[in-house]
Amino acid sequence: RVVGDTEVSLDQLENHRNRAEIIKAFEGNVGVQQRYSNSTQRDMLYVAVPVSLQNEIFAAIRISYGTEFIQSFLKSYRKRYSQPFYSWS
Repeated sequence: RVVGDTEVSLDQLENHRNRAEIIKAFEGNVGVQQRYSNSTQRDMLYVAVPVSLQNEIFAAIRISYGTEFIQSFLKSYRKRYSQPFYSWS
């Protein structure tokens, strides 16, 4: 279940346990997924990481940013430094 969100009321959110990035986090990996969000009505990039205690994963922490924000940041970075910031391939 979702226990916190900065943009959407919790009563409007469904359980995120079956989201691809959350599944990866519960497998012990970093999960990264880009998709359209019905909640925010925009394209988002999601990153989830596992949270463990005594070698047992009991939760995942997920952050997300709108892809427009990320593209704007990268464009600004490239313009300023004239070099790649990060390659997604």
